Amino acid sequence: MKKGVYKISEVAEKQVERIPSGIPHLDKAYGGGLPRGRVSIWSGAPGVGKSRTTIDVAKRVNKAGGKVLYFQNEVAPEEFAVWVRGEGIYSSRFLCSNYDTIEEQIAAIKAHRPDFVVTDSLNMIQGFNSSAKIRNIMNLLKETVAEVNAHAILIGHLNGEGETKGNTDIPHLVDIVCHLKPHGAWVDDNGYKHEGVDGIFYILVDKNRYGKSGGWVAFRHCDTGIEEVSSSYDDQELLAPSFQESTMSKVFGGFFRWLESKTG
Repeated sequence: MKKGVYKISEVAEKQVERIPSGIPHLDKAYGGGLPRGRVSIWSGAPGVGKSRTTIDVAKRVNKAGGKVLYFQNEVAPEEFAVWVRGEGIYSSRFLCSNYDTIEEQIAAIKAHRPDFVVTDSLNMIQGFNSSAKIRNIMNLLKETVAEVNAHAILIGHLNGEGETKGNTDIPHLVDIVCHLKPHGAWVDDNGYKHEGVDGIFYILVDKNRYGKSGGWVAFRHCDTGIEEVSSSYDDQELLAPSFQESTMSKVFGGFFRWLESKTG
């Protein structure tokens, strides 16, 4: 719509289209799937599982018939193809690129018009180390993703303060903000220290313009990639604590007690 003042009763409603991620509880955390024309940022410490998880989601979207464009510069395309190939993959509809300028990426998105875009990571884009250029890069990505009606996941790294590297504008420039965090050690109300669980990590939805914020999904690293363990949408009360950043230990505590009940 053009800029102006409108009677809300006269504005036609338009529901956002969504792409299934292939992970049911992740779709619930997003509010019903990955919203088309919108942008997410996933941030986390090195090694937590950012790339592995986005590759898994990209493969699931592709297997369902979606077209994927995955920007990455960590390994050569020949090596990346080994990570991705497998049964059910539509190779002609799974595209990878080592473009590292925003102009190249924008041109590729417009030319190939994918359903799902991954930028792994934002810090690979030339100029992203400049606070003055970050807003322009983010706005160009948002405009282009909206134009082709895709969903984009942008992977971010954390700085020493635990915030996404770049500048403080980034969370305000995207539609969904997720943090990936490992299952860490915690101390219960009685002062007893519990160890972290190796291989378990969480996707925490801290901001969501198209669904409820605060949802979380726990995953386990496995030989084939990742597998869902629990989430804030499980029926078992022990696995579905009310998540807030200040009550992280309760989430970890409930999950750890569940593991103990399963393993004895």
